[in-house]
Amino acid sequence: MAAKYRDNLPQLRSTKPFLSDGGLETTLLFKYGFDLPEFAAFPVLDSENGRTVLHELYAAYIKVTIKHKTGIVLGTPTWRASRPWIERLGFPVQKVAYTCSAAVDLLKALREELETADSPVVISGILGPLADAYKTNVITVESARDGLYDQVKALSDSGADMLGIATITETAEAIAAIQLAQEFGLPITVSFPVETDGRLLNGRSLSEAIAEVDTVTDGYAAYFGINCAHPLHFKAALGAMDLGIRRRIGVIRTNASAKSHAELDNSDSLDRGDPVELAGHHPELQELLPRLMVLGGCCGTDEEHMDAIASQTIRTM
Repeated sequence: MAAKYRDNLPQLRSTKPFLSDGGLETTLLFKYGFDLPEFAAFPVLDSENGRTVLHELYAAYIKVTIKHKTGIVLGTPTWRASRPWIERLGFPVQKVAYTCSAAVDLLKALREELETADSPVVISGILGPLADAYKTNVITVESARDGLYDQVKALSDSGADMLGIATITETAEAIAAIQLAQEFGLPITVSFPVETDGRLLNGRSLSEAIAEVDTVTDGYAAYFGINCAHPLHFKAALGAMDLGIRRRIGVIRTNASAKSHAELDNSDSLDRGDPVELAGHHPELQELLPRLMVLGGCCGTDEEHMDAIASQTIRTM
């Protein structure tokens, strides 16, 4: 299926930062009471009620961007929809293609309904780690390619504008995803989570990870990012980073809470933090990152956080 923005991503040429959606899984889990086995959101697509809720959630984000006269990069609810996770959750492998098609179709319908000239809606097919993102795993590029191939193909065939692989700590997964994106002619972004010390779970610096991936893939990624971390966890690391690496970071998707990943994993309630306080960190992030193009949320965030972030970072013309 044709992809509207695949060959011309509008966030790359915008004079304003785009927004993204926020913490989809935490909102579904804590606000709407959905059961998300292995933190997988894609089964929500299987029911009419689930699709209605997803439509409502994504529409709320688009309306925030319309208010602030900027665009949005919407991520499909497919973070856990790779073949290994599909099989682990007890579904047949054909579920990968079905899920990716349904997810992209949902966002296409929203785009048709709500997109304006000032607020383009870019559809990003979301990939995730092939194992637990918060446990150290050893994986090769070859095995990562095998695990991600079906999902990349399905998202490409469904008409996603781009890909985004998020919450990965192993560079092999990033390299594999980029290689597959290039083979299918898709732009891609790569986002790493960091711990409270600003480093990846395996102890590597974000700078080292970005440099390795860029070197191996000849700089194919459209840009890199940080997700699933609070600004207090990584601002110091950004300040100490070489400007050349900082210029490769184009998306930040922050957690609402300043708690560690271990604390959040063991929590039975949602920590939404303070949307205004969280937003207040973002102008400094813009100063540190000269090519920061997309501002969004991760765990605990919703449209209120995105509105607050937009109010702090976007000058309405």
